[in-house]
Amino acid sequence: MDPNSHFENQMADSRASLSPPPRSTRPLGSCKLPLCGDFLLSSNNKVSHSFEPSHSDVPKENPRKPTLLLYPATETSQDIQTVINETFPSTAVKIHGLKPILKNGMAVSFISEEKKSSFNNYIQHNENISSKIMDKQPGVRHPSFIIKNVPASIPIEEIHSAIQVFSKNSGSLKVRFQFPGSKPDITNWVLESPATILTELIQIKKIPLRWNMYQISEFYHIKRCNFCKAYGHTTKNCHHNIPSCAT
Repeated sequence: MDPNSHFENQMADSRASLSPPPRSTRPLGSCKLPLCGDFLLSSNNKVSHSFEPSHSDVPKENPRKPTLLLYPATETSQDIQTVINETFPSTAVKIHGLKPILKNGMAVSFISEEKKSSFNNYIQHNENISSKIMDKQPGVRHPSFIIKNVPASIPIEEIHSAIQVFSKNSGSLKVRFQFPGSKPDITNWVLESPATILTELIQIKKIPLRWNMYQISEFYHIKRCNFCKAYGHTTKNCHHNIPSCAT
């Protein structure tokens, strides 16, 4: 045997042992691709999630239903349910929801604005019903802001004038309430304003009153008891006997 051919055969065998195994020739349809939601390994060896929610997965906002407020047309000791039931039954109207409100009233919600309009027209064009029931459109509740530690000697009209310097549309402000400050002669004012005016005032942060600056901040209507520190009621309506030191 030729020694050169023997050497070439050995080299061919060694190259064959070092070569990678042949790739699979499976059809493309049999390969499993990563499913939506599988974790993938990126180039920097960090795990990332490939899932992206579709538009159908994003929760939609639940808009408020059209609502009408009903009150007794005259002062009466009867509740609003009795007055309405004497006039016409609830089965005669397609109602979405009922909720008692202040002043012996009731908020009636409907599935559409069309149902609300037809119900309102039915009340107004029926003398027997309109003489007993008064309807009213619900008002819009705007956000509130607070002006802290204002001297009690400064009237609310002067505060309005100071705000008008910074906001031309301040005429739509409405006083919600006032409560005592940290001292007997100090008052905190809570006013209601449209969101556009509130944004302007929050950016200003302070307004001048009689050559003193007073802080303005957004006010959140959250009830909290100063005695037991629980939420949902005030100190006046607290039923606990032991105070709490929670902050």
